[in-house]
Amino acid sequence: MNYQETIDRLEKKQDQLLNDHAKWKPGYTDIFTGQQIPGEWQWNYGSDKEKSLWWILNSLKESYKKTFAQEISRDSINQSFAEVEGFAKQKEDIENILMFERYAKAKNINSTQKGRILCFVGPPGTGKTFFAEKIAEAMSRKFYRINVGGTSNPQVITGSEPNFVGSRVGQIVNAIRETDSRDPVILIDEVEKGGKSHQEGNLTDALLHILDPEQNEEFTDHYINVTVDISEITFILTANDLDKIPSPLKSRLEIINLKGYNEEQKAKISRIIIDKTFKKYYDNANKELFEIEEEALKTLISKTKEEGVRQLKQKIEEIIRWCFGQWARQNEKGETETKIVINKEKVNEIIPEEPEKKEETEEDKLRKHIEELEKENEDLKKRPLSLQLFKPLEFSENNKEYCPRHQKDTLRSPQKTCVLCELEEKTKQFTSIIDKENYETIQKIWQEQKEAWIEQSSKLQNGSEEQRALSQQIKSSIRDIDKKFRQVQKDSSQDTSQNKFGSEDVVWIIGGGVILLVFGYYLGWIFTKKFKKKKKKKTVSALYNQFRTSRLVK
Repeated sequence: MNYQETIDRLEKKQDQLLNDHAKWKPGYTDIFTGQQIPGEWQWNYGSDKEKSLWWILNSLKESYKKTFAQEISRDSINQSFAEVEGFAKQKEDIENILMFERYAKAKNINSTQKGRILCFVGPPGTGKTFFAEKIAEAMSRKFYRINVGGTSNPQVITGSEPNFVGSRVGQIVNAIRETDSRDPVILIDEVEKGGKSHQEGNLTDALLHILDPEQNEEFTDHYINVTVDISEITFILTANDLDKIPSPLKSRLEIINLKGYNEEQKAKISRIIIDKTFKKYYDNANKELFEIEEEALKTLISKTKEEGVRQLKQKIEEIIRWCFGQWARQNEKGETETKIVINKEKVNEIIPEEPEKKEETEEDKLRKHIEELEKENEDLKKRPLSLQLFKPLEFSENNKEYCPRHQKDTLRSPQKTCVLCELEEKTKQFTSIIDKENYETIQKIWQEQKEAWIEQSSKLQNGSEEQRALSQQIKSSIRDIDKKFRQVQKDSSQDTSQNKFGSEDVVWIIGGGVILLVFGYYLGWIFTKKFKKKKKKKTVSALYNQFRTSRLVK
């Protein structure tokens, strides 16, 4: 299957949605203006999901019509890798693999080496993602990153069924839409950290399917339920630990090991980071007023205990921020901004030496974990109730990122965390403090704050997809909290009926016994009285009859 067949299938699916869930409104001529109003499709009531799916298919179809790929060459590779410090052997290996792909395609060579997937393996901060971006640049293609670390759900790749709340397209289809091309370079990051099994399937199997050139011409995303061709996509994988990559997946990969940088390489990279920081964050302002000595760089490098340069980059950015703080003070006082030279002493002043952490043994870690759990348990018993648990969530409507736990984009809190994860944790903490002793106090506070939660949920219902997901989660949390209140109340009532027996119960028992005794005596008296009266009547009647009989005889 080629990309044109994919476009045809997408159009067919769109037509099916229109025929099943929309009606055609014919065009007409406006009698007042004479303007010709074109006809349009009008979606049926309650077809919001189908309408959204139609637009997803439309954007995917338009993306399949575009390509940014150009013929790769050694010059384009070398030009892109010029900014990558070191790794001469790795650069050569990558160049050979990419050039062989081009040669095999041109000569129609069916080799087992054809179609192998690059996988960069190395410690954090060694430039794995940067390498992948430079390969995309050398191929003149768009770049897209998918992080599968911490998730075992294959639906992050294959998409989820559209019938469930929070369902969405998979990241492969999303990559094509976001890059607006059918042939982007997709980086699958931290592949060894993905779980091996899930109730929806296996993440490794999903990865094997999309990475196999013989299978990825027929890829089906469950959300759109259309088979598409993803064979033109270039996949690159990264991992921190080679041994943790599943064997079936490892056999498909061309491993490129990226070891840590030495001090000389880090010094050169530091200069590049400084230039990029001034350009990216400060538009090259005051760049000529900044200087850092070689000894200061060595001191700065010694403060980072890592094989990569991630911490080094953060500390360089911190120093430059400090410099701009000094220039801002000078400007505020009306003084001329002066050149700042960062020496060894200034580095120690801005970034003080962190105390060395003693390496913990497994036994120490276990003991520490047990102590934390015990302390947390004691705090739950002793701590006063915090109203923070009851207040509605704070979040940014425009700030959203992908959450591996929920396998979708979610809104972010002011602390840059997933609001759905935060709400779940908040609900868990909330329900954990509800017990028989503080039931009435907590319920009183909850009833006051519950309306605010309901109001927040109502406002989010008509918002974006992420806001609607948060609204559903808030409703679920309210149900869980109310359920816990009912359960505690039920348990308390059962305990009261089973265990409560005091002086009041004794009084009621004695009183009931006296009443029953009096009532029984009264019934006995009435019965006895009626019996005697009846017996007496029978005796007089008998005497009278006997008397009459005797007279008749005489």
